[in-house]
Amino acid sequence: MSPILDQTRTNEIFHYNLLFSKYGKKDILYGTAGFRTNANQLDHVMFRMGILAVLYANYTKKVAGIMITASHNPECDNGVKIIGNNGEMLEENWESYATILANCKDEEIVNSIDMIMSDFIIRLGNSLVYLAHDTRKSCPVLLEACILGINAMGGKYQNYGLLTTPQLHFMVYTANSDSDISYYPAERDYFDKLKTAFFNFSQDCPDPPYRILVGVDTANGVGALKMERLQILLRENIKYLEFTVVNMGLNGNATGDIGYIKHGRTTNSNNHTLNDEIENNNEMGTIQSTQSGLNLNCGADYVKVNMKPPTGLSSVHDFRKESPFFEDQNVHYASFDGDADRIVFYYFDKNHEFNLLDGDKIAALIAYYIKDTLKICELAPNDFDLGVVQTAYANGSSTLYIRDNLNMKVYFTPTGVKHLHHKAAQLDVGIYFEANGHGTVLYSKKFVQKIAELSKDGTKSSKINTSARNMMNFINLTNQSVGDALSDLLLVEAILLKYGWNITHWNSMYQDLPNRLMKIKINDRTLVKTSPDETICLSPPALQEAIDSLVSRYPKGRAFLRPSGTEDVVRIYAEAESQEKADDLAHSISVLAFDMAAGVGDRPLRPSK
Repeated sequence: MSPILDQTRTNEIFHYNLLFSKYGKKDILYGTAGFRTNANQLDHVMFRMGILAVLYANYTKKVAGIMITASHNPECDNGVKIIGNNGEMLEENWESYATILANCKDEEIVNSIDMIMSDFIIRLGNSLVYLAHDTRKSCPVLLEACILGINAMGGKYQNYGLLTTPQLHFMVYTANSDSDISYYPAERDYFDKLKTAFFNFSQDCPDPPYRILVGVDTANGVGALKMERLQILLRENIKYLEFTVVNMGLNGNATGDIGYIKHGRTTNSNNHTLNDEIENNNEMGTIQSTQSGLNLNCGADYVKVNMKPPTGLSSVHDFRKESPFFEDQNVHYASFDGDADRIVFYYFDKNHEFNLLDGDKIAALIAYYIKDTLKICELAPNDFDLGVVQTAYANGSSTLYIRDNLNMKVYFTPTGVKHLHHKAAQLDVGIYFEANGHGTVLYSKKFVQKIAELSKDGTKSSKINTSARNMMNFINLTNQSVGDALSDLLLVEAILLKYGWNITHWNSMYQDLPNRLMKIKINDRTLVKTSPDETICLSPPALQEAIDSLVSRYPKGRAFLRPSGTEDVVRIYAEAESQEKADDLAHSISVLAFDMAAGVGDRPLRPSK
């Protein structure tokens, strides 16, 4: 018998575990984005992550979350991500335990649970786990596996059904940050917060000289439902900003509402789905209507990596034909990824050339607005610790602009939002965005309190009061728990409205160094090792020397590679003085990596324009 778990619990764990044979499955590692792999390899992992979430919830004595999604990965993949008690990612010291529990032999599972309970001094009691998933067809089966894991540990759960990843982060953050909360957080809370903050911010902005059209590519994912819902809410009050959604990939509509659930209104079971209690919720049943094409030739990752627009924009052009007041200067586009935690922007200039504005440009725009607002509010530069957090993937021009033009500090961390988020949380205002479009802004209590005081200070000028009030609305518009495509979309549109800028004005803040991002499949990503900042390849031997030799041939050349944290691929980034040379450099390094790191499949092709 287990030395910690009682006999009943031990028997249940062994009983349920027999349903999920690990035989023939490949060991996987819990990384920044949780587990990601082919969906048919994950049922045993999902069961065990249900167990882990209960352990974590008992340890923190707060709500934990489980999000089932593979984000920007192909539809055949899936994954699981555990959300920590502050609405952020799972604490780093728990990641290794997640890996151990996921990969231990069937007969060792109870001993592994005992080890975790012993190391963290956990005693089982009341615990609650929030569940949600994206639109992948594999989600219902994997969700059931999670629930069995929760049940085996005697935990309770709330199933929110279809949510974006940032929405579930918001639910967990809200539940754990308000000790007086008398209802389970609901989608209505999330949308009301965004709608109110954006409307209040826009009230202090001048009306633009033209109507603005934003085409939003939702990657045929769950973001389609949520973007449609947001579009409807904003249309009630915002008459000069129009969104049109493309690459929806879903049937049905997004007008259903998940309302408030009072504590105690449950069935006889300790566990229930929110849909059990709510009428008029037509979001929950759409999972079976998912069409193929999730992230296929569309979405933020596709646009960023290929530096070209997604398929499916024809409906935006049709919309423009019906609405001739939308001219090139006031039309731009945005792409989410499959679970709507990434966003990139783009437009076509007068020469019909594609122009991408990625996470670096978003960070620079937000930094400009915040720095400008603090100046108007007559706050000294050293009153607060402001900074932008980047990774090696950040375009070199963005770093120079933020440092030299905005006079703001720039910090660098390894790739992975957990590293950026941790550093940003140490600042009074920490702006972080990966170049792929995943990011947000974090504000200290000290900063928020000062801005709130200025917004109401009758001894200050109306200009200061208004700027501080705008900043408070901007803070409320921000999802501080994680990168959020819907929130970040509105943050950008709010700033453009404030300054009366179109997207070409934003893009002219600085000129990106031409760059190219590529990836190649390899047999085993663990064979590729890099320095802590991921800019130097340590293994395989001689690969970095070969990369340095290539880079030296290109003016303004910079390049590095790193193994993915979730897939057996190597990612290559290259910059140079022209796009042609950046493409050549990236391709040459990808061929090197393919040859020296056991590439799989066909040799890499030079990227097309």
